[in-house]
Amino acid sequence: MTDTTSGTHTTADIHQEKVFEAHIVACLTADHGYIERDCPSHYDVAHALDTELLFRFLKDTQPDAWQTLEEHYSVQAEAEVLKRLEQALKQNPTHAVLREGIKLVPNIRFALCFFKPASNLNPDLTRLYEANILSVMRQVTYSAKNRNAIDLVSFVNGIPVATLEVKNLLTGQNVKHAEKQYRQDRSPAGEPLLTFKRGAIVHFALDQDNVSMTTRLMNC
Repeated sequence: MTDTTSGTHTTADIHQEKVFEAHIVACLTADHGYIERDCPSHYDVAHALDTELLFRFLKDTQPDAWQTLEEHYSVQAEAEVLKRLEQALKQNPTHAVLREGIKLVPNIRFALCFFKPASNLNPDLTRLYEANILSVMRQVTYSAKNRNAIDLVSFVNGIPVATLEVKNLLTGQNVKHAEKQYRQDRSPAGEPLLTFKRGAIVHFALDQDNVSMTTRLMNC
């Protein structure tokens, strides 16, 4: 079993899927600037969002727009953002909403992601790009209908962009088992996280040797 005092793993430990999961998360957090978040405390099942990070990003990067929003909507400011974001995601795919942002009445616009500038000549653009919040969550119980969980979900500013079903070859399972799990046990019907265009942009099945992906989940 895991030695919780030293962080090391025994030979028996490495034959568990969760160890491979933990390794991926460790790489993302240590080498790529991700922060690890907890499910269920940080995951809003109904909206398929990490709302805390979403609002943190908006308030930190666009304080003037947020102040205007609060002046107009008062205590309903956050609810209005979620309402408008949900409408946008139903009308346009997630990647387009991330690129275009959302608009609220009266004449309030929020960017949901800042893209890397072509150069470092404008420090404000660089600062905004660096303010993006990348995060990852393990064992995301995404469904209000059952207790199904996705092994890993990655987010940009609280908005999910990728799901991952992970298999450890040492358990006798591989990427094909992960693909089968998506096809047979991860119905996208009524699930915001898995709905084509509305939810995560891409879905990965992987083991230590192979990775496959799809942008649209379908039961078969």
